[in-house]
Amino acid sequence: MSVRRNTPSEVGRYWRILLTAMMGTGCGLLSITFYTQGLFFQPVAAEFGWTRAEFFVSYMILMLLGVVTGPLVGKLVARFGVRRVGLFGLFGHFLGYLLLAVNPGSLVLWYLSHAALSILAAGSLPITWTALVSQYFRVRLGLAIGITMSGTGVAAALAPLYVRFGLDTFGWRWTYASLGLMAWVLATIVVLAFVRRSGPSQAPARQEPESQEGLSPRQAYRGYRFWFVSAAVFLISLAVGGLVPNFAPLLAEKGMAASDAGAIVSLLGAAIIAGRLSAGYFMDRIWAPLVSAIYFCGTVLGIACLLLPAPLSVGTVGFAAVMAGLALGAELDIIAYITRRYFGSRHYAEIFGGVYVFFAVGVGVAASAWGFLVDWTGNYDPILLASIALIVLANVLILLLGRYPQPEHAKTA
Repeated sequence: MSVRRNTPSEVGRYWRILLTAMMGTGCGLLSITFYTQGLFFQPVAAEFGWTRAEFFVSYMILMLLGVVTGPLVGKLVARFGVRRVGLFGLFGHFLGYLLLAVNPGSLVLWYLSHAALSILAAGSLPITWTALVSQYFRVRLGLAIGITMSGTGVAAALAPLYVRFGLDTFGWRWTYASLGLMAWVLATIVVLAFVRRSGPSQAPARQEPESQEGLSPRQAYRGYRFWFVSAAVFLISLAVGGLVPNFAPLLAEKGMAASDAGAIVSLLGAAIIAGRLSAGYFMDRIWAPLVSAIYFCGTVLGIACLLLPAPLSVGTVGFAAVMAGLALGAELDIIAYITRRYFGSRHYAEIFGGVYVFFAVGVGVAASAWGFLVDWTGNYDPILLASIALIVLANVLILLLGRYPQPEHAKTA
């Protein structure tokens, strides 16, 4: 009687790839800056006398430069590989944080430092790390992307706690510098250990990227699906892109103590991790646009809780953070998965770089728009209501994508 030897699953075979991608994403530009920027607002603005709108224009600059850096990173990854692009981006992220830490009080220099951060750290964006896992995973692609993107949730859970401690202990300058240093060192060690030019070190002899197929960027741009996905990404980013950077100030407006706000922001991060992993799990089994619709209903519910009159209880805000975090966690996972399933893996990095342009513009405009509108209206409620409407419209566009295209080999079989 022969015994059938169990073959390892994709996750078991390629765990080094997953660990590298998760660490690169969690220690990169989109994670660290996105989830800690709002905590720096009060100490920096108090020292320099800047308004909320002036402070958050820097974030708009950082994200809008993604119009250039997103497609560029896709092309660089295709040409030079994940290892080189990722390592350069992680080091650039550290350098950018040093520039922020030494600002003497010049608003112009503050904006230029964020522009430099956006360019230098572009290689640490999720474009790089999801391109890595998309080459190795087929059956459990959704889960792999979820694990990769859960790095942002880990950052959202831990980085605010460290920043809150650092601001109270060292001041904002040393907090910026030490945060950038830790992110660079941790991620670089993992990348150097597990990613070589041709793949992860100590990998099984037969561990090779899957055969690649799919549309060229030009073919993708000619189809309606690319523009529906991009428009939905823009609307969602516009709706929620200002929520996370403004979350701590929003809670302060709603009567929440600073100590409680830091804990709530960390709870948001934990929910984001859960959202990323669960969305990846379900997308491997359920049509991804339907998963998107379900998760973004959670965002609407979370935002609706924030519209309740002040003072909000810790329980209400915690529930809002969990519901919003689950959907926020699923956002980039869903977009990355949809890009891979509808456009293929052959030119994934370049096409995802094109979609990222709309994400960057939406988040960049949102971060500044939230600041201006709050300064103008005196509260967050009008923009929260507008965000709900934009999310509903984005869900409609995603649901209109239709069935997944069949791979070429399936059509000819």
